[in-house]
Amino acid sequence: MPMDFHWTDDSKTVLHFVADPIWNWNDLHKNLRRSALRIDEVNHAVEVIIDLTNSVRMPSGAIAHLRSLVRPLHKNTPARKIVIGVPAALQTDIGAIDHVYTAPTGHVYFTESLETALALIHSFSEA
Repeated sequence: MPMDFHWTDDSKTVLHFVADPIWNWNDLHKNLRRSALRIDEVNHAVEVIIDLTNSVRMPSGAIAHLRSLVRPLHKNTPARKIVIGVPAALQTDIGAIDHVYTAPTGHVYFTESLETALALIHSFSEA
């Protein structure tokens, strides 16, 4: 499968989507919809990390699709997602400032590694 997802912890607080080298936006959006069933299993907030670091290339239409990630995924997910592996130039094209794209419906945070993404999530819980 070109993209899959799994929990990063036994507490089921972070859902990690991982792209294969070859994937497309349909793969991502289909798996985001599928993940709602897993998120329904819990009654607490679930953070979402989308990891594109294995990608050979970014599929066309990246600006619109990355901007669309600000839409809420589920009632248990905060109004944010974290995306790993998006080049800085593309972040600028999207309109991100300091690695964050902001829209009225939420935020998309861009990081370079899973460790940085998890540290960012930890900082949210401390705020």
